[in-house]
Amino acid sequence: MKKHLLLLLILSIPLVIMGQQKSEIFQSLNWLVGNWVGKAGDAQLSEVWEKVNNLTMIGNGAVIVKGDMVVREQLQIHLMGDHLGYIASPNNAPPTFFALIESNKSKWIFENREHNFPQRITYQRKGINAFQAKIEGINSKGEEATQEFSFHRVE
Repeated sequence: MKKHLLLLLILSIPLVIMGQQKSEIFQSLNWLVGNWVGKAGDAQLSEVWEKVNNLTMIGNGAVIVKGDMVVREQLQIHLMGDHLGYIASPNNAPPTFFALIESNKSKWIFENREHNFPQRITYQRKGINAFQAKIEGINSKGEEATQEFSFHRVE
């Protein structure tokens, strides 16, 4: 009985450590809270993020071209157990989950290989008041595509 308890304890340690690591990664995204704007060609971009609790951040994104909102996104970064994910719902589409696959102190890459486009979403912090978002993957023409968007913080 003691051997079984010891074995169970030893086997559960990696799960606790993975959960702590994902929690620390989630906390490392606190800088994203706030109002962000950018420009891509004729398009005005915005993202507004707020931290709901220690498990969830919610965001709203918009792309405005010549005064018309062409994309409106509901966004989340959510910690579920030992999974950290980015959830996007553009233009009232059903939510799509992208799992965190890589991160460091200034870069977070989320991926969903089953999604049409994009399959990868990257947020890279560029100093205190700027970040770059990148979406990439195979587009509807079967070609590798990448789009990059630069944002800066506004009060």
